[in-house]
Amino acid sequence: MKSRLAVLMAERDPRMSQREVAEKSGVSAMAVNRLYNNDFKRVDTETLEKLCAFLECDLSELLVLKTEQLSNKHSERQADERGRTLTLRGTP
Repeated sequence: MKSRLAVLMAERDPRMSQREVAEKSGVSAMAVNRLYNNDFKRVDTETLEKLCAFLECDLSELLVLKTEQLSNKHSERQADERGRTLTLRGTP
């Protein structure tokens, strides 16, 4: 998983600081810094909601799967029309 927080901040306002995002979004400065620098393992859903609301973006704009993760998952799994995941290899 990769954060696009730095990109979104630059697109909104190139002068926008991490401190400003933290203060105006209600997210801790540490959480903003970790997402900005892609130095995170987990992210609280409330943090994501606040950042998306502040940046006026969708979650898919803020977080993306790394390219290698996408290609590996795509080759092993396929989603049906109802959003369930079907295993193509191995046992279900």
